[in-house]
Amino acid sequence: MKKVVLLTCMFLIPLTLASETQRRFRVFVNVIESKNADVYDTYIKEFLEVRLKKEFYLLQDVDVVDVDQVRFGADWDFVLSICYLQHVFFDGDKTGQISLANDLSERVPRSYFKDNLYPVRDRAPVYATHLGISLYSRESLDEYCIWLVGGIDKEVFTPIRELLR
Repeated sequence: MKKVVLLTCMFLIPLTLASETQRRFRVFVNVIESKNADVYDTYIKEFLEVRLKKEFYLLQDVDVVDVDQVRFGADWDFVLSICYLQHVFFDGDKTGQISLANDLSERVPRSYFKDNLYPVRDRAPVYATHLGISLYSRESLDEYCIWLVGGIDKEVFTPIRELLR
């Protein structure tokens, strides 16, 4: 009977530990609007935030976190920052084109520092892993969000998943 219990424990404990140790990516989405933004720019900001968060939620192992600022105590692994600029002619007419710059920064793990102490700063140290700039029309911002999250998943998250297998 002891052998049966021992063999059962040997097979069940590693299976339960493997399911609990799956790597989860915690992503903070930060959309930055221009200083002299109007009502439509606020709509673009809200649309980009909601759509990007929705795309990240569709990935199985990504948690979207909301933090006020990128501080030490905040619980995040990656920060996706998007800055957009709507093209305006000299006479004030707005075009349908929007320039979008994105930056995915990864938090530097505490284990990289001696005694797990970060340097004295108000923000956590990060390094950029995925940079990009693109030009999209207002009508195709949905496609941009799908393209961006798909690229991040393929170029950043998939190699980490492969490494942890």
